[in-house]
Amino acid sequence: MLETTYVAFLGESHMKYCNEILQEDWSFYDLRSQLRDSIFRRMEDVSADGDRKRDALRSPEDVKKRQEEVRERFIDCLGGLPERNPSLCAKTVGLLQEDGFRIEKVLFQARPGAWITANFYLPEQRNGKIPAILLLCGHAEEGKAYPQYQNVCRRLVQAGIAVLAQDPVGQGERFEYYIPETGELRIKGLIEEHDYEGKPIWALGQSLARYFVADAIGGIDYLCSREEVDPKRIGVTGNSGGGTQTSMLLLADRRISAAAIGTFITSEKAILRSGNPQDAEQIWPGLSRFGIDHEDILLAAAPRPVMVLGVEYDFFPMDGTVCTVERARRYWDILGNPGWPQLVTDRCEHEYSDLLARKAAAFFAETFGLPKPCGDAPQKVLPRENLNCTSCGQLLQDYPDAVTVRQSSASVADAFWQQRQLKDPLHRRDESSTWLRKQIFRDRKPGRLYLRCVDEQVEDGLCCSKCLWAAEEDRVTSAAVFRDIRFDGQQLPVTIAVWDDGTRAACRHEDWIRQTCRQGRMVLVIDAAGIGASRPFPICGYSLQEQFGTLYILGSKLIRMGDSLCALRCYDVLRAVEAAALLENVLPGDVRLEGWGDGSVYARIAGFLAGIPASVRECPPTFTEVVQADAYDDRTFAEIVLPGILQHFDLDDLDQWIGCGNNVI
Repeated sequence: MLETTYVAFLGESHMKYCNEILQEDWSFYDLRSQLRDSIFRRMEDVSADGDRKRDALRSPEDVKKRQEEVRERFIDCLGGLPERNPSLCAKTVGLLQEDGFRIEKVLFQARPGAWITANFYLPEQRNGKIPAILLLCGHAEEGKAYPQYQNVCRRLVQAGIAVLAQDPVGQGERFEYYIPETGELRIKGLIEEHDYEGKPIWALGQSLARYFVADAIGGIDYLCSREEVDPKRIGVTGNSGGGTQTSMLLLADRRISAAAIGTFITSEKAILRSGNPQDAEQIWPGLSRFGIDHEDILLAAAPRPVMVLGVEYDFFPMDGTVCTVERARRYWDILGNPGWPQLVTDRCEHEYSDLLARKAAAFFAETFGLPKPCGDAPQKVLPRENLNCTSCGQLLQDYPDAVTVRQSSASVADAFWQQRQLKDPLHRRDESSTWLRKQIFRDRKPGRLYLRCVDEQVEDGLCCSKCLWAAEEDRVTSAAVFRDIRFDGQQLPVTIAVWDDGTRAACRHEDWIRQTCRQGRMVLVIDAAGIGASRPFPICGYSLQEQFGTLYILGSKLIRMGDSLCALRCYDVLRAVEAAALLENVLPGDVRLEGWGDGSVYARIAGFLAGIPASVRECPPTFTEVVQADAYDDRTFAEIVLPGILQHFDLDDLDQWIGCGNNVI
């Protein structure tokens, strides 16, 4: 029996002292480091396994087999690719005449109804069909009109190469949260839009990257449709987010004959050490669990000529870039085309510098059999509005019916809902249970719980103690146990509280705790992974839960591993059910769950799997509602989303199945 300390009432809250000790960092374990350490160890393990598999490649057949595996897994992890528009519906809406070349303002549909705004640079002097480059823009608000990207296009076209520079989603003229009536943005463009638009797509078992890839493939389709272009000499380049798109296109489209990948290629290990977040289109669900790394991007491109463009002061770690390029060269050796990939660097920060632009132009010219470009003269920069393909610079103003990514995702969600309704309810429930168990228990390492309860305190008739148990071999769960001292010595049933802030929210829930304990129940308040006493230390300069903050970083790494914070926290709730059965003076067989806010998601799922009642309050909307909404609360969505859930069920389905239903409040 624990030694009990009685504390006098100290203020407005009758739980002031208990709340203070729950706010402290707990002894026994470094709880705040364990989530990060556990995730990083897992990623390091799969990274090492990937190195071993790549090191074992010896023959051309080995390399080609790995190439096919990487391509297939990449496209599969994106949820497949959207429907292509073979007709493109391309049109030229304007023309700019420059010295030695012209710039056509073009529109085309890579996907049905989804217009892309682009500039096509075409040399005036041509001898038959000429090579062409697709320039994929990185994270610049101006998109194709960004001065650095204009510079790249001009360097290439002056070398005799046609160039198509197209706006990605959320950049240039393609802000998808633009309001035509007011000219305002509901969501700020660029990275913010990518993240806001990308997170709900995970619930579909897909990635925002699938739309970036489809649009890039559409760009290649457009180049192949031009009579001036040699379809056998098409290359691709881009830096930063454009380097991401270039890498993805190399994995997805075999028509690329050469590539210059800028300021993206590094390694997963180096990114892990850097602590940098990644954008939604750079999070490829489940791909990392197969040990697939940046080295595989280069491997998939072999034996085609590839140049990697790097900068020495990049936030994509340069040590990873150098190591990956050096390791990848042996694949070109194996396939009989040694000397690739080349690595060119500039001493600057994250950008497509003029030096890199000139090196890329020389690389493509040599690769495509053109004379070496000459001249280092500064390039002309046109105002953004001169390059616009639309009247006001935003696609949705001129084409209000243009299909956005959100609309495409909403259509997918609706199709999944229709498919779910066609299934027998009982069969779908059992199928969902099987799928859920796989998601929640996969790769976990449960062992003995080693339950310990310590620091028992009593205030105003309420007893509180800290509780610890081993959720996994390398991770401990913290909790607080409350009971009314009037029931000392009696066996009591348990209600497990699953709250957004865990034990740190005990004071805010004091009335509920006291009411529940007065009814003769124990209350077990748990800190699921990354919550309460186990909240992680900051990894980067962002706050814990803000966009690109620590929990976003850790959650996105889990998603890359085919896991999620949601699945991990549901697992922790299920382990809490086991731990509750070991509490002193617990009444066997009477366990309930109480979920609030985001915790209601974990409580519902765990209650369904455990077959126990789950009452929930202040619930977030269903995943279908989020995917189909014009706007949603994205602050913690990355923590509650279970990737792929909408292919099987939604949260409201749980309310009709065993363990939930009549307990929803």
